[in-house]
Amino acid sequence: MSSPLLTRYSTPAERFRGCRCAYGFETADLVQRNGGTITGAPTVDFGAVLDGTNDYITFDVSSYETDSVNFSAVLEVLGDFSPTADATIVFFDSTGNNYRLEKLDNANADALRLTLGGTQIADIAYATWSAAWSTTSKNTVVIYGTSGDTSVILNGTLILDSDATAWAPAETATFTVGAATGGGSLFGGTFYLFKVFKELLTDAEAEDYCDDSTYAYRNSSICYLPMTMETHDPANVRTLDVSGNGNHFTFGDGVTADRFPRKLATRGYAVNLDGGITEYFGRNMFFDPNADFTMCYHIDSRNTSTFYFWCHRDGAGDGTYHVFVSGASSRMVYQGITDTENGQQPINKTFGFVADVSANLGQFVDGVLTGESDISGQTIDVTDPSFFIGRRNGDLATVYEGYVYQFQVWDRVLTPMQVADWHIRAMKQVNHV
Repeated sequence: MSSPLLTRYSTPAERFRGCRCAYGFETADLVQRNGGTITGAPTVDFGAVLDGTNDYITFDVSSYETDSVNFSAVLEVLGDFSPTADATIVFFDSTGNNYRLEKLDNANADALRLTLGGTQIADIAYATWSAAWSTTSKNTVVIYGTSGDTSVILNGTLILDSDATAWAPAETATFTVGAATGGGSLFGGTFYLFKVFKELLTDAEAEDYCDDSTYAYRNSSICYLPMTMETHDPANVRTLDVSGNGNHFTFGDGVTADRFPRKLATRGYAVNLDGGITEYFGRNMFFDPNADFTMCYHIDSRNTSTFYFWCHRDGAGDGTYHVFVSGASSRMVYQGITDTENGQQPINKTFGFVADVSANLGQFVDGVLTGESDISGQTIDVTDPSFFIGRRNGDLATVYEGYVYQFQVWDRVLTPMQVADWHIRAMKQVNHV
């Protein structure tokens, strides 16, 4: 179960990442329809203005999944109190005070106290949090924790970094916004947003909330082949890159018609399904594989034997590529380090590969992280400049057979929420012309 208006106040990618409660404080009627009980007389008009004396809102979450081993929350608030006010001020609370964020009074040095699962996680020092707090504009607070690893970001500043306190999940029947459960320690100011996740957000996802950049990735790739009819360029035997970087891909060798993939009536191409000789897409390598990158694509395979979907490597096998062994076991290889997820047959699936070259290679299937491998310390040195979609360098035998609908590359690491968003959008777009 989830909050009644979850789809109104959260995106599909947020729900994919475990958002279970989302409150937007648009109108008093919508707050009540979303399971909220209003105490006092706050003005609710795209933000709930709480007077700090009588006003707060309690949400019934008794039927939701609230006892996850992970807890993440996003708050957008504007306080009308001084950070040094001699009072305990509660941002949000829950049944049994199990999940709670509060500013303490002067006797407790105006610290920001976080409680998860009924366990006091940390008192964040005034000097740490107040330096990032705005008294004149909206503040974004992101909490993301699991037992032994809890962090808090305020307006882009990490004010609690991987706190090691152990805690256990606890059920809660209510979340109260702007006061302690049952009233008291009231918050004066405006609440704009409150979201709770059952999954652990990442540092990068938290930072994206603070600068409102979660979905900016869509327009920042270094190569995007949407493979629509508009970007089909038969006169120049290529499919066009719309990223603005000119990384267009040539059909086959650019000369032999039997090597050209067949354009579908909708988005995408059929590759090696028409009985011709090997069909593929190619161009010179267009990104540095020794720097961070992300690659996402949507395919529908008809292979039963081993094939390479994309490849940048030399004759010795050095480089990076995506291979399916016996048409099933999905393996992305990065300079000999193999990330393997058996049983992921590429039938109408999206794949995402996120390479953080100082740490891990992550493989996503249909937006879900299925495996990670340590690639730190690896260096790729490939003299062959070719990058292929649908075949292996120097080999026209182990080729891809099936459909490819779109392909996109970034020269940075995307977050799990961004990969999930890409997957959701790709599956919706497959029948676009």
